[in-house]
Amino acid sequence: MTAPPEVRIATLPAFPDRPNEDLVLARDGVIVLLDGAGNLKHLASGCSHGVHWYVNRLGPALLGHATDPATPLPEALRLAIMDVRPQHGGACDLDHPNSPSATVIVTRLTDRLESLVLADSTLIVTGPDEGPTVVTDDRLDRLVTRLRSEGHPTAPGWMTPYRNRPGGFWVAGTDPAAADQAMIRSWPREEVDVFALLSDGAARGVDLFHDQDWPTVFATLAADGPMAVLEQVRQLEAADADRAGWPRAKVNDDATIAYVELG
Repeated sequence: MTAPPEVRIATLPAFPDRPNEDLVLARDGVIVLLDGAGNLKHLASGCSHGVHWYVNRLGPALLGHATDPATPLPEALRLAIMDVRPQHGGACDLDHPNSPSATVIVTRLTDRLESLVLADSTLIVTGPDEGPTVVTDDRLDRLVTRLRSEGHPTAPGWMTPYRNRPGGFWVAGTDPAAADQAMIRSWPREEVDVFALLSDGAARGVDLFHDQDWPTVFATLAADGPMAVLEQVRQLEAADADRAGWPRAKVNDDATIAYVELG
């Protein structure tokens, strides 16, 4: 059996004095990357637990199920969500749409590269004969665009009625049905040279600031490693600290990359 390749990981919290709500785990050819999806403090969540608590329970559960090659990745996510539900305890309202949640990427490498993507983290795959293939779940972005075009305000709390609902967007929270909404892709191993998993904070150089493209990001990953990409993102954020040039909810965001070379 071929040994799993090295996984190069880098992660930065949005600010040094705040918990990092991203989480990345790797074992036996499986990588799990979660980006905790928080709510504004004044919004009720029905839950006494925070996003950091949630990702640190969902991640290990998901890794455990996904390392069983007989378990399809959507089923692994479904089982992991079910594993976390009883850990909330009886005081939490598990039907509340604002319960702690997370975006999810899972990759599993055997004779194929299998992947699951739910919500707005990004998987990038390059092969020997083609440029980067970008896999991301853009339903939230499309929802925002549609609502704005229809004249609906997107004020704080606007996402609540659209979260984990048909016609809205999906994240991993307390509803195992979200696993059925994930994007599933796979590639023969020989068609993959390099792949990377990025939380949305790590993808800001491309998706938000438009200062880079994916080939440039991959060149930096290959030459200098994932922390160099995260440091570039921090420089872009610092140059627009007042958010005047690039309006966004957070000046800085948690940022995480897992990078794998197969060739």
